[in-house]
Amino acid sequence: MKRRKLLALGLSAVMTVSMTMSSLAQVEQYNDGQAHTVDSSIINQDSDEVAVSAQGSGTSITVNGDVDSEGKGAWSWEGASVEINGSVSASKSGVGTWDAGTTMTVDGDVLSGDGNTASAHDGSELSVSGDAVNMSSTYSSVVSENGSSVTVGGNAENTNATTTGEHVPNTVLVKDDSSAKIGGDVDSTAYGVSATRGSEVEIGGSVHSDLRGVSARSDSKVSVGKDVISEDQEGVIAKDQSEVTVGGSIDSYGTGVNSINQSKVEVTGDVLTETTGVYAVGNSTVKVGGNVSGADYNVLYAGDETLPVDTSSITVGGDVKADQGRAAVVNSGASITVEGSITATGAAAVDMTSDSNVTVKKDVTGDSGLVIRETSSQGGGAAVVLGTVTETAGDGYCITVSGDALTKEDVVKALPTIIVGELSSANQQYVEYKNKSGQGSLDTNAVAQAIAEQILYHIEVQEAKNGNISLGGTKKEQGYDVAHAGDTVTVTVTPDNGYEIKSVDGGKATAVKNADGSWSITVPKTGGVSVSAIIEALAIVAPSGKNDGGGDPQQQTPAQDTSIKTTTNDNKQIKVDGVVTSPAKTVSGVVVDGGASGTGSAQNHVEVCTGVAKTNGLNADVVSCIAKIDGGDLAGAIAANAFEAQTAAALNGKNVFGGTMAVRISPKNIPVSLYAPGFPASSVPQILFFNNNTGRWEILAATLDQASGLINFVMPDDGTVAIVY
Repeated sequence: MKRRKLLALGLSAVMTVSMTMSSLAQVEQYNDGQAHTVDSSIINQDSDEVAVSAQGSGTSITVNGDVDSEGKGAWSWEGASVEINGSVSASKSGVGTWDAGTTMTVDGDVLSGDGNTASAHDGSELSVSGDAVNMSSTYSSVVSENGSSVTVGGNAENTNATTTGEHVPNTVLVKDDSSAKIGGDVDSTAYGVSATRGSEVEIGGSVHSDLRGVSARSDSKVSVGKDVISEDQEGVIAKDQSEVTVGGSIDSYGTGVNSINQSKVEVTGDVLTETTGVYAVGNSTVKVGGNVSGADYNVLYAGDETLPVDTSSITVGGDVKADQGRAAVVNSGASITVEGSITATGAAAVDMTSDSNVTVKKDVTGDSGLVIRETSSQGGGAAVVLGTVTETAGDGYCITVSGDALTKEDVVKALPTIIVGELSSANQQYVEYKNKSGQGSLDTNAVAQAIAEQILYHIEVQEAKNGNISLGGTKKEQGYDVAHAGDTVTVTVTPDNGYEIKSVDGGKATAVKNADGSWSITVPKTGGVSVSAIIEALAIVAPSGKNDGGGDPQQQTPAQDTSIKTTTNDNKQIKVDGVVTSPAKTVSGVVVDGGASGTGSAQNHVEVCTGVAKTNGLNADVVSCIAKIDGGDLAGAIAANAFEAQTAAALNGKNVFGGTMAVRISPKNIPVSLYAPGFPASSVPQILFFNNNTGRWEILAATLDQASGLINFVMPDDGTVAIVY
């Protein structure tokens, strides 16, 4: 009895202790292969316990509430599953999964202290619908390793992380063939995102870190939907066959983009940095959709100069700007392409080897423009600047070539292909040669002249509206029309049917008209050829529009430009009531009197309205329709519902010949003939007519007199006319 009593007292003491611990540690821990449901929140005040733990295949726990733990939040391992329909807050680690077949879902946020917030290990799966927030100085918000996957619907944050010492954390750490997907932003006072050894990370929002923003190494991939911002280190590093894509821009203190050893980086927006903007070496590629700018060092750096050949490439969709130092350095075998301009302050804009490739679609400006280092006796590269190469230092040169060749011929042989639009130097210092070896007796001025003779100038052709421009006397190099200084270039302008050439311009070169109708241009010493042509619609007068919607034409005076020329070309005529006017005749006011020759009615008058009077009184829809017709876009006018259904149907598939003209007549219903040289002989003309009095578009019958080139019709009232076929 005595022993039994002591035993009872012992059991009582154990029960008391157990009850005390139970009140402190409300935990749900199972390893029985059964399903368990808890329809309330769980509060664990024991720092040594895991609030929710499921172990073993078949074991599952569903918690319909929050989990609040002074210890660890929730674990699932060895094939078990956990579902928490609430948030998890833990003083130590938040939620974690281990082993293949293990899962956990949290329909809420996870907040952790001294431990990782959301971590998956050894082939397990973890999903958090809300945020993953870590409050420690040395742990991560998201960890996925050894073939695991983690999904966080919200943000991943660690804004208390240390930035010094041996345990500086990555806010998102993914390694060893694992994956992580963050729907929102990554915000860190340490490192942002790290993916290594065949892993993949997808960030839906932005990455903002005090240290490095994004790192992808050893055949890994990271995609960021918005911006990457690094306050103190690199923006993005991709190394060893890895890939990074950024849907927004990169703003970093250190190098904006590092792409190393067969890696690839694509940035949709801009790259802004305090040092190097983009660095690509080891046969890597970088594409930036916007601008790249840096405050110091080399803003673009392509190719490892210690390698014999490095085919790394950088493509920039906008401009490149260096506040201090060189804007672009391109080493052997590498290439850069810039859709905009390159500008450098205090140094050369572009520094390249003779066997590298540089293409700049606009201008290059720097203390020196292009510096070419001859590193190959055969050249093999290309320097292409379609705009102007400008030196700004005063003592610099547009193009500087340096090498150690012993003869002028060897220097020329080692040059890359050089194509520029124009050279610009206030002191006319265009080309220089520097002999690096100092050996031999090279005349550097003679060598510079020989280099200048090798320069090809881009012959720019501006797009012609209503016609086509073609060139002769040029050659194709790197896909562009080019010629040497002093070469003669022939320009042929072919107008569309119903149009004529008004003028041709050659930019810095003078365009001289030839007897056969073509133009000749001689390429100036420093280039600057830009060919353009003005091609206007064939019409008896300048295109014009309705005046004020009807009424007595004698009471509707044009606001300006009332002097009417019946023709601007000797081949054009107008005939009213059977009388053809003189092509050179100019009359003001009510100008074309159909009876002037004595053969027609002296009462027939025609006035053509130009200038502001072209659209006086028209509503916006009619003005827009006339503008489309003048531009040859009849289909666009139809699509804009400018015409009534019957008229639109009749116009469907037709073309406009020339433009529109606004005409006032007196009296009504008089015959008019329009001279239309070049009108397709096999086509049937009609007149598209806007009636000022009815405010409607109509189609008028017309006939073509092929012998005279006249299109004849009866004009019923004041309005706007256009020839269609």
